Amino acid sequence: MHSFLRAIGFSEYNTKAGIVELLNKVAENPDNQTALVSSEPETHVELTHYFGKNIGITWHGTIYEGEPDYDYYFPFYFGRHTYLREGFSIEKKASGNSYIGVIEDLRSGVSLIFYVINPLDYMEWNENGQINYKSTPIALSALSVSGTILLPISKNGRDLRREHKEQKERTKLLAAARNGDERAMESLTFQDMDVYTKISRRIAKEDIFSIVNSSLMPYGLECDRYSIVSDILEVEATINSVTGEKVWLMIIDYNGIVIDLAINDKDLTGEPEAGRRFKGSIWLQGRLDK
Repeated sequence: MHSFLRAIGFSEYNTKAGIVELLNKVAENPDNQTALVSSEPETHVELTHYFGKNIGITWHGTIYEGEPDYDYYFPFYFGRHTYLREGFSIEKKASGNSYIGVIEDLRSGVSLIFYVINPLDYMEWNENGQINYKSTPIALSALSVSGTILLPISKNGRDLRREHKEQKERTKLLAAARNGDERAMESLTFQDMDVYTKISRRIAKEDIFSIVNSSLMPYGLECDRYSIVSDILEVEATINSVTGEKVWLMIIDYNGIVIDLAINDKDLTGEPEAGRRFKGSIWLQGRLDK
């Protein structure tokens, strides 16, 4: 069983028989059926079925000598917002025909690693030389099986303007440091030391989430899993058409990086609303667009 199936409303599908039944539903009535004839000996095929608004399952396989062989599947949430990034790269995973992508985004200060949810599109565009790794838009989405709603930190207009200015300055310093500017590296080091000192002084009397507004950290051993605290911009719900389970669809914002997030109502503590914050672990996905 894929551990993130429950994120799209399949919390009770935890046996092999249940998964076979679910994949048979995908095969019997696919919303999208794609085949890719490439220079490789096999023909790649994908079956996709939606079980709610923008949430579903993709079943990937190959056809060799006329017979399809479906080897892996994954749940997904198609992000609705595409963005131009500073640059990204794609690498094939060690087994199968799945891919991971790496985004270089100066706003986060780290490289974001995501699971590519439209691999056949990427394979076709890459083989035909149609991928521009500097300007191809990417829609980031995420599935979560554990989340909590936090209240926002109270800020006035002056606080917001100061934060915006500081974020712009930090982005410039990160760009300069990446190009080898030693002064920028030194400034970033002093900034981090100053933040650490302020947090250490306040944490003795305050809760950490009343001090830190947002965060993004690698989570576990999988490279595309993260622990995140971010602002909620929009919230809506969809119902899984098979199980009837409620799935929350949120748009979250981490330092200007907007991510579409799906989480089962059973796995969310608190009532999600725009203006509040989401804290939880996520599986980061990405859809390449043209």
